[in-house]
Amino acid sequence: MKLPLLQVETERLMIRPFQNDDYESWLDQFSY
Repeated sequence: MKLPLLQVETERLMIRPFQNDDYESWLDQFSY
């Protein structure tokens, strides 16, 4: 069963920050 393209794109956008070196900076955006 193939995932809808929109779902795949959404999951990829959600996961991307966790793969970046500036993850903490990304997290700070949601801390305030």
